[in-house]
Amino acid sequence: MKKLFMLMAIAGLCGFALASMPVSNGLVMHLSADEIPEVSSGNPVGVWPDLSGNGNHGTQLEASRQPVLQDSVFGAQPALYFDGSDDVMWLTDAASSVTVDSLTVIVVGQFVNLEDTDQYMLAGWDDSVSDSRLRICLSFLWSDQDARILNVRVGNSGDRPGWAPDADSQPHVFAVDSGVDFYTDGEYLGTSSNSSTSNPAGLNIGAIRGTSGFFNGNVAEVIVYDRVLSEQEYDKIGVYLANKYPVIDGVFKNAAFDGSPDDEINVALDASLTWNAGLNPSDMTAVNPDIEKHNVWMSSGDPQDSELSLVGSVDITDYTDPAADGVYSPSLSMDSKYYWAVEEVMADGQGGVYPDGDPNNPMSEVWSFETLKSVPVLQGPDNKKVFPSETASIQVGITTISELTSVEWYRAGEPDMLISDADPDVTILTDNTSTTLEIANADQADEGSYYAVVTNSGGSSTSETAKLSIKRMLAGYQFEQNVEDTLGLNDGSLVSDPLAYTAGFAESDAQQYAADPNGTTYAELPEDAYPKAGFGNGLENFTITAWIKRLDDSEQYFIGNFNEGPNTAIQFGFLSGADLRLLIRQNGNNSSTDYIQATVSSEYIPEGEWHLLTACFDGYAAKLYVDGILREEVDNGSELANFSEWEQPVTLFGRNLRGSVSDRFSGQIDDMRIFNYPLTNEEIAALYYDETGVRQCIYGYPEFDIAGPEGTPDCVVNLYDFAEFASEWLLDNRYVPEM
Repeated sequence: MKKLFMLMAIAGLCGFALASMPVSNGLVMHLSADEIPEVSSGNPVGVWPDLSGNGNHGTQLEASRQPVLQDSVFGAQPALYFDGSDDVMWLTDAASSVTVDSLTVIVVGQFVNLEDTDQYMLAGWDDSVSDSRLRICLSFLWSDQDARILNVRVGNSGDRPGWAPDADSQPHVFAVDSGVDFYTDGEYLGTSSNSSTSNPAGLNIGAIRGTSGFFNGNVAEVIVYDRVLSEQEYDKIGVYLANKYPVIDGVFKNAAFDGSPDDEINVALDASLTWNAGLNPSDMTAVNPDIEKHNVWMSSGDPQDSELSLVGSVDITDYTDPAADGVYSPSLSMDSKYYWAVEEVMADGQGGVYPDGDPNNPMSEVWSFETLKSVPVLQGPDNKKVFPSETASIQVGITTISELTSVEWYRAGEPDMLISDADPDVTILTDNTSTTLEIANADQADEGSYYAVVTNSGGSSTSETAKLSIKRMLAGYQFEQNVEDTLGLNDGSLVSDPLAYTAGFAESDAQQYAADPNGTTYAELPEDAYPKAGFGNGLENFTITAWIKRLDDSEQYFIGNFNEGPNTAIQFGFLSGADLRLLIRQNGNNSSTDYIQATVSSEYIPEGEWHLLTACFDGYAAKLYVDGILREEVDNGSELANFSEWEQPVTLFGRNLRGSVSDRFSGQIDDMRIFNYPLTNEEIAALYYDETGVRQCIYGYPEFDIAGPEGTPDCVVNLYDFAEFASEWLLDNRYVPEM
């Protein structure tokens, strides 16, 4: 059977675990029985700390249902004992951080009582949440109720699969992922299928729904990731667990690891392959003594051919250093892609070794790299966004082993157009490391996609394409008794009742009216309307601003649209209770890195008054402004850029929830504008000033601003402040005042 070093994890790490856990990317929760402070052996555990730093602790507040910590259960390692009657440890926070279509879970545990069936070591399922299963449990076969099997289910995968292994009372490392693949002690046992995207609701250690199927056994460690791990990552976790739990056989496979080069380009033709030998499970700093030699397997170099063949062997001369003998110098050619792996040839226990390619010889994962190209290797260019009349610079990096013979820039189209620097606004700058296209006085006519073709003595290479966009207002809706776009591009279409209008607030451009949709009427924008996916189209970067008068505290939105599933979405409006909210979400799993939301308290937006409400997004941070003043900023920590085309029309005066328009706007709205870049604080304050004449205090109050016309600070240091200061001139509170 296929062996993998590890599988699945519910994880998080900090402190000891953070230093020990070799894979941190995507780690959601990590519980370890050797890291429970202030609890000694024989005592119940109410909180099992999450070592990942995410705060996804295991909890049980009812003292009578708390598992008990016991020392030296798995060798020297402690574990939590679940008594099979009512012990449960809830993993509620971790459950909300993963979905059953993207996870890896690892549990180090043991069933101690095989008599009682349907015991749930790990269980996630809530009847109110469709297909939310995540289970590792002890069951019986439908055909033989005396047989005891290990059963796993993920989402809507099947129950009691034919490959389900016999259960025993030995300690094991159980692993399951969203594949649905199941492993015990690193051995692949079988797979199923799942199409659910739910969270594993009600996730816990110890019982299904926390009410039945109580688990009788021990759990020492639980690791959870919000993604499926790679084979190399499984290997690394396998080493970690083998070192920690040597009493569990088979967790660690004696394969070579850390091969280099891997996933690299432009590798020199004289490069050597290097790796670390399979480790000794009894001494993780040394080579496994049963390995006799390394066999190196490589492909032909044809990028389309990944088949491996044996190309050489390396004898082991130093068993103290895993890297000492892991070196091989192959014969490499230009313009090639090589796949390679290392087979550890093992002693057969009969005085010899297993034959080359024998399944008893652990094989590493397959690594790959690309050698130097005879043609230029190009990097970039990046998309570029500039203001009108600015100079746009689009650059392509070049790596070449011979002198360049030509560089040409093109604008993509039908047909593609060669760009000439005879145009006074065009400059092309090139050397052996880069070429740059500069377009001076850029305007909307220059918007488009650009790429370079670079040639040397070995041939030509074509760069990726970069999009040039002009920073500008994309659309405007003044609601002058219509829902027309002031730019004449994307007029809205009214749906349901006729739209009422009222006296507006904005007076620029001779405006008089505002829309008054009354919580019933809404407008749909055409397919090409903004905001939408694509660079410069107002979704990856934007500003949306409008004058708003709210008339009640209901949940309602000015603009919004949601694609199917946890994918592209935007909404801007009020939550129930009238807090202002902006949400922007990219395609993904609805994890914390897939969306960003910002809210502002309703106290800044009194009912029945006009306010300028502005939302900005720069790809990383969302900002909300009220009347020109920044009131909230939320940074996601990573870029949101994976947006898709809308599946339903973008909606004004409501939000389109996958085809159903809800939470329609019941207030009044005037002069909505959509930009494809985040306006600055000054630009937003200027929008407010242009309509009100009020100069807002956007830089914060000066240190000596202590008074003003109303007796409160007014953002300027002047005679009001001096008078307040002078009113206490010569005040002396010392024991003996100076006369």
